[in-house]
Amino acid sequence: KKAVDIMRKALEEEGAPADLLQCIENVSIPMTQKLMAEADLVMATGGSSLVEAAYSSGTPAYGVGTGNSTMVIDETADIKEAAHNTMRSKTSDFGSGCSADGNLVIQEDIYDEMLEQLVKEGGYLVEDEEEREALREILWDDEGHRLGGGTVAVPPQTLAEKAGFSIPEDREFIIVEGTTPEEEEYFSREKLTTLLTTYKYGDFSEAEKMVRDIF
Repeated sequence: KKAVDIMRKALEEEGAPADLLQCIENVSIPMTQKLMAEADLVMATGGSSLVEAAYSSGTPAYGVGTGNSTMVIDETADIKEAAHNTMRSKTSDFGSGCSADGNLVIQEDIYDEMLEQLVKEGGYLVEDEEEREALREILWDDEGHRLGGGTVAVPPQTLAEKAGFSIPEDREFIIVEGTTPEEEEYFSREKLTTLLTTYKYGDFSEAEKMVRDIF
């Protein structure tokens, strides 16, 4: 709403109709359905149920998928720059944006160096298996569905506290090393918080498969 207000003001200053941009303040399901039915085109984000509603509104619609961006870091990467960019991504709005880095697929020859640089950028590397499992339990149920419970868009210290352990106050995000991004790997899934998962690959075909396997 605040962003729309700023843009409306800018339109008025340029002599354009402010109502080119509008925002519903008192949101309801019936209002949203009515708006989608009356519009010429719908772009839907915010969850699978909303996307499904847009597709069934009778209006041409584009819907987004899971917010679980995955980056491939190959051996030609500028490691310092890549790690810094990931830190900025994980700390902007506490990693809640759909475009925030969720997983890093890193070439094995630079994996350790990249991990070290991520720690320098403020990452807390989870090396204790109990901490890893505790994070899994507060983020996903046994079927892999994302849990709420106050874990979305929270500082890493809050995330750790909810999992039953503590991390230093200077840490900006939490890093978990993944094993395999296949169906049973919870940490490859959507996080929407200050948690990052890293994977190691050998040749590029393996990286491609990992990206395809990640949810």
